[in-house]
Amino acid sequence: MYSLGGGPEGSSGDTFFFEDSSFPEWLFLLRGTKSLLEVLGPELMEGALSPMFAQAKRSRRWTKDMPHGADTPMKVPLDELAAPVRTTVSDEQARDIYAHAIDELLKLAESFTDASQLVDITHAFTWIYLVLDEFLPLLKVPTQESVATFSYFCVFLKRLEIHWWMQGWSERLIRKAYKILDEEHKLWTTWLAEEIGCVFEG
Repeated sequence: MYSLGGGPEGSSGDTFFFEDSSFPEWLFLLRGTKSLLEVLGPELMEGALSPMFAQAKRSRRWTKDMPHGADTPMKVPLDELAAPVRTTVSDEQARDIYAHAIDELLKLAESFTDASQLVDITHAFTWIYLVLDEFLPLLKVPTQESVATFSYFCVFLKRLEIHWWMQGWSERLIRKAYKILDEEHKLWTTWLAEEIGCVFEG
């Protein structure tokens, strides 16, 4: 949260971004947070941080009646993203990792079928938690497919901009992604520019 509160730009303009991958450090630091949670287990859940975890449990992502299969504007774009991933990624393990990440994005989108609904931050960041171990290492490389997939998460970051400390992150990240993507993979993210309201150069 400290990094997020600092905004997408530091004094140098890239304070929280890795020089190589151009993605913010807090994304990858979350891997250590997950490991810590798994080590500490129930004791942490019942301690001073219990209200925070209680809020996470109430997140709609974990409710049994979550509307899987509900109509969402993101279904077609995500299906169009999944299709070339299936046909162009030769490594079966990597292909499965991308498929899982895209599927979880769709589930997240399905739980917010109304564009006016407020996105809960614990709900939105559940996606990162679910794909931490396998997907984020590919994003740190970064591979073209991981960058294109992560770009779709920026839609949810945009809807979190009701919080002042989230403002600017979605556009900053999508612009970074666009610079990393080659011409072929930029086509995989065409829908995002209009959705986020971001005009790319070139």
